[in-house]
Amino acid sequence: LANIFPEETTPPEPTPPSTTVKFVAASDDTLPWTKNAQQNRLGPTTAWTDPTSHIATICNGAWCWRSNFATGLIENSGNPIDLRAAFGSNVQTTESQSLWKNGGPKAGWEDYKNNLVSLTNNKFMWLWGTGGWANNGQGIDLSTQQYWKDTVAASDGTTLFSGAGISAAWTDKVNSREYFCNTKWCWVFNYNEMRWHNQDDAGKGRPFDITDLFKIAPGDTGVSITANNGPTVGWTNDVNNTSTICNEGFCWSYVQQAGSRPDLLDVTWQRANSQGLGQPIIACTAVGESETNCASTQQISGDFDRSGKVDIFDYNLLFGKFGTDFCDYNLAGTCTIDSQDIISFIEVFDTNR
Repeated sequence: LANIFPEETTPPEPTPPSTTVKFVAASDDTLPWTKNAQQNRLGPTTAWTDPTSHIATICNGAWCWRSNFATGLIENSGNPIDLRAAFGSNVQTTESQSLWKNGGPKAGWEDYKNNLVSLTNNKFMWLWGTGGWANNGQGIDLSTQQYWKDTVAASDGTTLFSGAGISAAWTDKVNSREYFCNTKWCWVFNYNEMRWHNQDDAGKGRPFDITDLFKIAPGDTGVSITANNGPTVGWTNDVNNTSTICNEGFCWSYVQQAGSRPDLLDVTWQRANSQGLGQPIIACTAVGESETNCASTQQISGDFDRSGKVDIFDYNLLFGKFGTDFCDYNLAGTCTIDSQDIISFIEVFDTNR
């Protein structure tokens, strides 16, 4: 150790923070945390951890980056892979069932019991193993499958498969649980005991309403974990057993505890405010980019001119596209800019100006 630094009479200057970009943008400028126009939300949109290698795949649509939890490094020099090119030739798709449709995949999770990765879009699931795609790359209709069909709808009629289907999923390896959310409703499955938690009298899984259960604070812009039909994505670091759940550019994390409740009411969130509520960090930092680089790339919903705030200039840009298909300015529903986008803009204007 004595030979690491040369002898000197004054202390060395502190090393400035590194500004090396860890994540390289895709060819269309997509980064894990930028907007996915087709899904109408900020990324990431899908993530999973390989059950055999501690390597997480974090995606925004079909663009994916890989992070090695064991080494703390970003794989492939931070460059993304295009799932459509890497996996697409072997994925069987039709007009009604496509892994890439509408900016998909929508959700992903790891299966530690069978060493598989599951990817979904709407009500269809594709299974990836070490040897390639299971089921000859064909999507499986979850609503007809054992266990999956043994779930009941939420009080507002939402099922696991309604609308866009599963929007976020993550695994609690410590307690052998898998969390599956469709908007604010989350169903929890114990894969060792092969049963749903929160069962009704018939033994079918009922969902938890995370709006009432998760003891967390909103992001700095007022975004909650359920805004815009979130959460958007979840993933688990299986080295330190930390799960992260994100929505609209903000992420909340908790450390898995043996014996914790499936509704997470007894979980201590990794970052908490003075009231003990889970405090989020921006998604850019959560996936592993430096704070310095995040500041220049973090997006705000409705900030179309990238000024760092939502103002009248953004409204003028939005209104100028009224009645046209323009996904980049989409805030609600389809890519057609209509009155719903104006209403959504007013909501974000009130919290981000």
